[in-house]
Amino acid sequence: METKKSEYTPQQMVDFMNSLSEEQVEELLKKKTDKSKKDYEKRKQQYEKYRNEMVAEMVGQAKDLQTQMIADKNKWAVRMEAFAEKAKKYGDIRNTSKGGYSLRSADGTQRVVYRRNVKCEFDERITMAIENIKEFLEDKVKKKDIKYYKLISGLLQKNKAGDFTPALVLKLKEYENLFDDVRWRKGIELMQESYREVAVSYSLEFYEKDENDKDQQIILTLTSL
Repeated sequence: METKKSEYTPQQMVDFMNSLSEEQVEELLKKKTDKSKKDYEKRKQQYEKYRNEMVAEMVGQAKDLQTQMIADKNKWAVRMEAFAEKAKKYGDIRNTSKGGYSLRSADGTQRVVYRRNVKCEFDERITMAIENIKEFLEDKVKKKDIKYYKLISGLLQKNKAGDFTPALVLKLKEYENLFDDVRWRKGIELMQESYREVAVSYSLEFYEKDENDKDQQIILTLTSL
């Protein structure tokens, strides 16, 4: 597109500007400023429209992908749980297993890892349980069997977050019949009653052999791609 040439020479423009009154000059400058503002606002609106449309499109696609991934994850988890029950009958998975398992294809090139993550906690009864056990340890065990005293006391220590660790405290169940004392048995009983699973989450990982016969994970998170 050709640029339209000015109809006036530079000198004519100077003469024209000199012929204008101060009010007329201010009026011309105001019109030029108003036009610049309108041009800026138009460019701004076009930019913001493009930005908003792009964000909405990408977020919409991400939400669709998230919905599909959630549906697939739930479907896969159901299948893996059902398979675990079958595998237990054949002895491929222990009945006490709660941490998940992995499967590999017959040719060894593909692998699925299924993890079952259980979050556990104790209610208020754990405090009374620990008090009973500690009182018994101080009274009956500390002087007679320092080895068991240290072992059991170590299991009762809180973690960095200030909570009792379920796996460690529940290990006391193995020693339930070790002592015949009402405080010890009451403590173990309260500990078991206070324990509960509050959340279960599932995770799946998929692998395939590369040219070097090594398992390579199939990445499903954007940050890792």
